[in-house]
Amino acid sequence: MMTAMLITAIAGVLLSAYGMYAQSEAQEDAAEFNAMAAENQAQWDEYNAKRSADLARNQAEYYEYNAALAKEQADREAKKADEDLKRLISSQTAEYGASGLLIGSGTPLAVMADSAVQAEYLKYDLLREGEIEAWNWGERAYTAEQQAESYLIGGQAGASTDRAVAALNMMKGEQAGTAKKVNTGSTILTGALDVGATYNKYKKKKTTTSSLLLDDGGYAPDVAAQAFW
Repeated sequence: MMTAMLITAIAGVLLSAYGMYAQSEAQEDAAEFNAMAAENQAQWDEYNAKRSADLARNQAEYYEYNAALAKEQADREAKKADEDLKRLISSQTAEYGASGLLIGSGTPLAVMADSAVQAEYLKYDLLREGEIEAWNWGERAYTAEQQAESYLIGGQAGASTDRAVAALNMMKGEQAGTAKKVNTGSTILTGALDVGATYNKYKKKKTTTSSLLLDDGGYAPDVAAQAFW
């Protein structure tokens, strides 16, 4: 009967130890999984931030190109206005010369002077419009560059937070791994001591009881009662 009790007690200790081990291992696995998930999220944050920043920079380059193009277009149109003015003055000079009018005074001079003024106004407007358009494109480029920086900063901040979470979970996993060994060993040791103590108590009781047997196979009443209780 005692053998069965010992086997049952040992089985109980082993089951308890296994339960402790399985629980700690599950905690360790969960912590490692969470750490891996956090690291993956950190890498995704960095990748997504870089991709968004690259797109924003590409947009900024496009805006800068348009700004330069607007200025070039304005310069070309201003030069064309100069050329148109020269052709107009030449045409007017030829017409007035053919008419016998003096070019340096009177109506011819006033007309040609007005043509020159109008041409200068046109040039000013063209250049001003080009500058305004280039400035607008430049503002868009600046905003896109700022957005790119914002993406990178946000990605780095998110990745840092995710990696802090990963580090915390790794720490929890290490603690669970240590607890798995310590708690399992402690459970086995405590259980073994309890089983040993029970066995020793039984063995001592059995030895004491055997020593009280009388020659006729009976027990000494008083001593047997003391030994039993």
